[in-house]
Amino acid sequence: MARPGFRLVLAREGDELIGAAYGWTMAAGTWWSRAKAEPPAEIRDRDKFAVLEWIVHPQHRSCGVGAELMRRVLQGRPESWATLASDPRSLANGIYRRNGWRVAGHSELPWGPSMELLVRDLARVAAGERSDGGGSWLST
Repeated sequence: MARPGFRLVLAREGDELIGAAYGWTMAAGTWWSRAKAEPPAEIRDRDKFAVLEWIVHPQHRSCGVGAELMRRVLQGRPESWATLASDPRSLANGIYRRNGWRVAGHSELPWGPSMELLVRDLARVAAGERSDGGGSWLST
């Protein structure tokens, strides 16, 4: 099934896949299906880019690979907001918070912990985009 607005960014070192990020458009009026409550109208009523996965091989963490993957997956998006679900106990959650993501809600999963539903204003992302093109290990 095709997803509107799908984007995949890969990081490779030679032939080895070392990271990836992907997501797709979450249409205006929709939100995470297991959310405890609706987000503020300014978020709910706008298109959002849902980041579904962001992974970096452990040997390549703390080297800028993850930051560049996220920058590239969000770069030039037409949606107003980006959103993702994050385990508040994870190391990634702290990274998100330090990089401008904020809590817009919570969800309950029958198979795991409560997740924070985070959002980031993509206009602010666009204003802070780097122009250096990032590492040579990325492809879209």
